[in-house]
Formats: sequence, C-alpha cells, structure tokens
Amino acid sequence: MLHDPTFYPTFYEKGMQLDDVDVTIDYAGSFNKKNELVDDMLTNHGFSIEGSTFNKEGDDKEGTILENTNSVGNNCLTYMTTYKGHSVRSKDYNKFVQSLESASIRGTFGTLIWDGCNNPGSRLRKTIPCGLEHGLTRIEATFYGRMPTIDDVHYILFKWSVEYLTPKLCYSTQVELQWKALAEQINSTSLFYCEATREVLAAHWVNEYTGKVGGVYKKVDKKEELEQTLLWVASELTFAKPVHILHKFRQGTRCVFLWYTFLP
Repeated sequence: MLHDPTFYPTFYEKGMQLDDVDVTIDYAGSFNKKNELVDDMLTNHGFSIEGSTFNKEGDDKEGTILENTNSVGNNCLTYMTTYKGHSVRSKDYNKFVQSLESASIRGTFGTLIWDGCNNPGSRLRKTIPCGLEHGLTRIEATFYGRMPTIDDVHYILFKWSVEYLTPKLCYSTQVELQWKALAEQINSTSLFYCEATREVLAAHWVNEYTGKVGGVYKKVDKKEELEQTLLWVASELTFAKPVHILHKFRQGTRCVFLWYTFLP
C-alpha cells in the first residue's frame, strides 16, 4: 500500500476517508517499562507524562507518555509524538506477555496463550520461533490523518529502536523463563460452571494493573456435554494446584451455589 501511488486517489474516489494507518514490526528482546525505560525517556529525551507539566527543555517537548497502565498493563508503553505536523501514536509491548494478559484490547477475560503454539496469522507463525530465545517486543506505530511514506515509517521505528530503547535498556529473556516467572505465582485455579447456561469458565490469574482475568471459557450446545467439558477443563487446562469450583444450578424456584475445592 505504501508503495502504490494509485491507492490514495482511488481511496477518496470511493468516498472513504483515511483516519489512521497502523504499521507494526517485531524486535527480539524486552524492556522494563516502569522503572527504567519511562524514567530514561523523561530524563534524557524530553518526554513528559500525560497530565503533568514535566518538560526537560521547557517548551521543546519530544512527546507525551500516556498514563494508561490501568488499561494496557505494565508491559506496554504508549506515547504520542508529532511528526511532519501530524500525530503519531507508538505502542510498544512484550508480545508474549501481552498474549497471556489479555485476549483483546477491550475484553476483560481470556488469553491468547494458544496462539503461541499455532498462531492464526502467517506472519506471527514465522516470527514467534525467532523470539523464543530472547523474547519478543512489538511496536505499533499509528499515523493519524495521512498515508505515511516508507521514510516516515523508518524514522519512527529508528527513534524507538536506536534512540529510546538503547542496549542498556534492552533485555534478553527466554520466553520459557518468562512463562516460568508467571507460573511460579499461580497458587490455584477458580472454575465456575452453570447448568442453566451450559457455560464453563476457568480463571488462572488476574492482572494487578488492569483487573483483566486470564483463563478459558467454554459453552456447550447440549446439557449432556456439560459434565464432560467440565472434567476436560479441570483435568487438562488447570495446574498442579488446588482447583476451587463454584457450581450454579436451580433447585425448584431457588438458585443454588455450591463451592468446593479439589486438591492436586
């Protein structure tokens, strides 16, 4: 698209308006957002925090770091800059951790951990094996109000990979070790199932910043399949930790909840 000079006129001839363009690229490695990278961008690159008056050079602000940890987590950094008179949003995050923390931007439950084994996207299927040794960071640059050129994209990516994320701030951490760091914090699984709606939900962890829950959700078509699905989730999609089960069912006109725990 960026190479096609006929795209822009055709786009407008069809009555469509371009609001923004997203460009993504993946890097090996990871970063420490809270205690290192943000501090360095504030101190050495003239950034300010959203809603603050901090500015390294007074009026010469490089960009603004968004205060959105409560919605994106502590492994995602979002900042706004201006390039050629237009706004550019850059979102940089640990791709593996992000897949564990959330199934979607707006959703509050789920995980994309299965995509690490067989990603539906052909690009990520090729990229993920390359990131197993050192970790995987993805940068998403959003250009607002215009079609960026290849040089525009190169400039924004250069700023991130060379100026902001310097070697001293970049870490090489195997995905296996990142997974173990999470797994060591898991002390139980909470499993909920409802006979009336034929739903089974297993909650593995809760993100302390966003409140999003990582886990598995299944809904079966037939009531007879509920018990089989429940046993499958409990045996195959939990850990060698206690499993707390909340069972919801109707008893006459009453709605009954039973809570019990299985020990490994």
